Amino acid sequence: MQSRRASQDVARSQDSRTASIRGPQSRGEWIGPKIQKNVGVSELSHRFVILAFQINGSWQQDTVYADIEAPEAAIYSVLRVPQYVVEFDTNNLSLTNPMLLKMQRLADAVEEQCPFAAKFGIGNSMGEGIVWKPGVPAGRSDAKYWLKTKGPNFGPENRIKPSSGPDNFHEKILSVDSAAEKWFTPRRVEQGFEYLEEMQTSKPARWRTFVRWIQDDIMKEEKADIEMMEQQTPGFTSMLQRDLGRLASEAFQEHAK
Repeated sequence: MQSRRASQDVARSQDSRTASIRGPQSRGEWIGPKIQKNVGVSELSHRFVILAFQINGSWQQDTVYADIEAPEAAIYSVLRVPQYVVEFDTNNLSLTNPMLLKMQRLADAVEEQCPFAAKFGIGNSMGEGIVWKPGVPAGRSDAKYWLKTKGPNFGPENRIKPSSGPDNFHEKILSVDSAAEKWFTPRRVEQGFEYLEEMQTSKPARWRTFVRWIQDDIMKEEKADIEMMEQQTPGFTSMLQRDLGRLASEAFQEHAK
């Protein structure tokens, strides 16, 4: 017969194992009307597209969650369309790197025809760009390691231009990171969520509205410093916008947990 003490030990062991099991998580993006403009996916109904998936605390290879969808709940996987894979040395950020130029050519092709919209029967429609994720688990889950390339109609700041690479590329990134972290304050994040409540923003549009509010508020309040930095470091403003977008997206996802 098992003693009460032994039974309690077994129960604690089971509780410990149970506590270590965490539910699945996903990261992705809302698409549909009034979220993106002038692109193929804006012609689709509102839906959430999974970009990364976690099981029990571990972010999975893309192929693991290829079939995880719930169309009846408007949840789809980005893996409905073929994924692009490139390999390059991250120590070589020269804009003459052939792999970076290949990434830009692929983004230009996506702009010509949105592959995700085409999968749902919408042809001759533009795509905004490509989100690139590192192949390692940490990079798959953390958007700060993601890179987005766009075609010529969706913002020159996201294009890889072989003829215009700055000599001080790493110094520029450091100055942008410092400014973004300085101005992206907890109070500003709170104000962003307060704005969503005040405007009664609908759920599908909350993420994009929040990110845009953060960016616009900082660009307005810190205008003098930003203009000065832009004169000293051409391209500073567009890189700052991108960094603020990443920080705001991370704050929004954390708030939604």
